[in-house]
Amino acid sequence: MKENNFEKNNAWQRKVRDSILIPAFYPQYANDGHFCPADGGRQMARTVQALGADTFVKDLNGHMLAVEEKIVEWPGYAYTAYFLETMSCTVPGYERDGWMAYGGADILLYCMVWPDRLVLDEMALAPLRDLYWREAHRFPVSTMKDRNRSRGSVVPIKFLRANGIKINRYHLYPDPSSEYFAELFPSQVGKEPERRQATVIMPAGSLFAEDGAMAEVR
Repeated sequence: MKENNFEKNNAWQRKVRDSILIPAFYPQYANDGHFCPADGGRQMARTVQALGADTFVKDLNGHMLAVEEKIVEWPGYAYTAYFLETMSCTVPGYERDGWMAYGGADILLYCMVWPDRLVLDEMALAPLRDLYWREAHRFPVSTMKDRNRSRGSVVPIKFLRANGIKINRYHLYPDPSSEYFAELFPSQVGKEPERRQATVIMPAGSLFAEDGAMAEVR
């Protein structure tokens, strides 16, 4: 059977996750490297799926935080807004709420694939959801042209920051020897790796620190 756009997009997202997020991000982000993907096949994984999240990570206090991942392709320019999904499916008879509606996760990890790196924006999901539904009248609702005809709003990052949403941004440069490197980053094939300052990845749960001393990572 010929693959449709929905299946291709899912397969592409899985490659980004398997080749970058799982081996390069979560071992640094999770306390002591402890995390559990939703497809890990253990009891914890079933709990993650029940919450509608993608991964559980251990924070500095030993608590487990649920992470919702959104992975998007490079559109030809740097993203200045997020697509906040209110319904993941609007097909009659198959309607299903999106992650801005059902939300059991603690953290949203909005992952944007750039030509040479993965840019990850991390934010607490509950205040993001509260702000959106309070101000939803400002943002038109649009329906995607994918198989599920998902629905949501495009919300500027500047608006979120101006209204108190803390966003930490991480830049992860892929290892040229990693699986799917040539497919995900074709413009970087054959190039000499540049010397880059390592991105400091703050531990899971830092967004919730009461002192508010968390510096944004660029």
